[in-house]
Amino acid sequence: MSVGSLLYKREVRIGDSGNILDFIVDKKIILELKATRLITREYYRQIQNYLQQTEIHLGILVNFRDKYLKPIRIIRIHS
Repeated sequence: MSVGSLLYKREVRIGDSGNILDFIVDKKIILELKATRLITREYYRQIQNYLQQTEIHLGILVNFRDKYLKPIRIIRIHS
């Protein structure tokens, strides 16, 4: 799918892990959307795991429950 010239895939399954990403944008960014009271370390670990599995370098975590949207940028840690 695309919005203008920006390509994206929604609900992408990663291999046999059973993990499903919310969005991959332009094959370069993982976008994870949450609606939770607090963003915990577990969400950071989850996205870091997705980044490692897909070898994508950038993840963005957005919590829609906050009063204001504050996207959190997460960079893949090289292992």
